[in-house]
Amino acid sequence: MEKQREITLKIIDKVLEMANAISIQLNKEIRSSKINSFEAVISMLHKRIHSNVISIRAFVNDEKNLSPIAPSILYRAVALDYMHLLYLKILKLRYEGNSYKWKGTISEEFQNEINNLLNDQLVRLYRDGYEMIGVEFETEKEYLDWVEGVKLNLPKEYHHITKDTKGFDYPNPTKLFRILKSNLPSDEFNNNLKKIWSFYSMYSKIDHFGIVSVMLERKSLDHFIKELRLAMLFVHDAVSIVGVEFMQVESFAKMWIDASDYLAKVEDDSFAVGIEVESPQRGTSEDLERKAR
Repeated sequence: MEKQREITLKIIDKVLEMANAISIQLNKEIRSSKINSFEAVISMLHKRIHSNVISIRAFVNDEKNLSPIAPSILYRAVALDYMHLLYLKILKLRYEGNSYKWKGTISEEFQNEINNLLNDQLVRLYRDGYEMIGVEFETEKEYLDWVEGVKLNLPKEYHHITKDTKGFDYPNPTKLFRILKSNLPSDEFNNNLKKIWSFYSMYSKIDHFGIVSVMLERKSLDHFIKELRLAMLFVHDAVSIVGVEFMQVESFAKMWIDASDYLAKVEDDSFAVGIEVESPQRGTSEDLERKAR
């Protein structure tokens, strides 16, 4: 297992190298200029992915206490955030076409979609928390006052949300997968998406007790480490969406190409959770450089 763990750590470190470079650039842009809501959401998703991969590495590096449970739960979040990035890619193309440039302006329609996406959790907080009345909160007023306090910590753009606001029906993971499957070009992302979904679906089981979670927890660590190694290759793709496709930074495209060449050398077995899969579909150097222009 030690050899497999070392290879997996090398892959994680290569993914983190690019993720860190993108985070540094995003932090500079956030401090130095006003970014639109689409770019803010992309920045937040990237930060989540970056932070979770750092945590996954810490668990994998802890040889004595290594267990599939915590890294799997963290990777489940990463896989779902990857799908969120793909969904935003579809929305961007729908509302902005191919003309959008990073740090540009976005249409009112696209702005509304982004706001609705962010509003969703606050609307659900009003709606779903009523179960807490009589448990943590004695009255409805106590609960609503608590939500109002939460809302005051949010940007003013969300202060208009009330208990009567109708929520945006943001797709759950299964519906999100179906939307992506129907809208993504098969020659670019669809093959990757199916494999990401297999990771998300299986690792989601570990988050809840049941016969499948017990089975996954009992798998050999050697097998799990091999699975995680392949899973990290898809994180590399997710990071590239931010740096190459959305931010359109040429240096990130070159970094992506160099990292892809490196990762191709260290990966050997290619299988997902319980089923054989191929490695992520990667574009040519020309494709990636074109996306960064």
